[in-house]
Amino acid sequence: MTGVIGRHLHELAMPLKVDLENIEQLDIVSKFRGSECMIHLAGIVGEQKVTSNKEYSHAVNVNGAEALAQKYYKYGTGIFIYVSSSHVYKPSVRHLTEESEVGPTSNYAIQKLQAEFKVNAVFKDNPERLVIVRLFSILGDGMPDFSLGGAIRRLVDDKQFVIHNCDDIRDFLSPKVAARCIFKIAQTKDVHGIFNLCSGNAQTIKEAVLSKLSPSLHDEVKPRLLSGNSVNPFIVGSNSKLLDQVPSLRDTLIDL
Repeated sequence: MTGVIGRHLHELAMPLKVDLENIEQLDIVSKFRGSECMIHLAGIVGEQKVTSNKEYSHAVNVNGAEALAQKYYKYGTGIFIYVSSSHVYKPSVRHLTEESEVGPTSNYAIQKLQAEFKVNAVFKDNPERLVIVRLFSILGDGMPDFSLGGAIRRLVDDKQFVIHNCDDIRDFLSPKVAARCIFKIAQTKDVHGIFNLCSGNAQTIKEAVLSKLSPSLHDEVKPRLLSGNSVNPFIVGSNSKLLDQVPSLRDTLIDL
């Protein structure tokens, strides 16, 4: 659990080290503990990393997720939680619900959706044992370089650096809040299906960047927050379905 979200689960869950490309060669079955849930967060993350080696990424992100799900389905008895992405949805100008049309526009998102299909097939005869969490944007401390958090660090360190498409609207959670929400979902044994994990609050990239910087830096960085939109200008979710199923998350999502 060394990822942006996983590191916040260290005190809540037991980490399981798995080589997703070589699951068949590992003895992971002995590490399954009765009816305990499995939270699958691992994978190759970010469009640049996935695109640079699509074959390897597919082996890890898609085939690896399927193989892990198969092992857990056969030898475990609890709920398998697969953490997917809001980027599986087709671009929209409306708040995204779990019934919104899928239509990924990046290689990373395509692989996340393919993995969803794979794990759904594994649990088709026992769907009550599967939860798919479609996670929306994450912003907080310790973010990787390819993320918005990484871009914010570079914005401060490099006076020539600019951030494009700052009119894009997103729905942000901190890594800590996302981890706490996922753990609470794992504790709710009668929940299954697909759920959006998001704040439900719309915020422009510019607003998000400025919220993470000291006000004393605002005037200096604002000229380098460039207007414009990407191919997916609006990714904001509805979390109503999740809150209906896990009402205790309302308190967690307040801590944003």
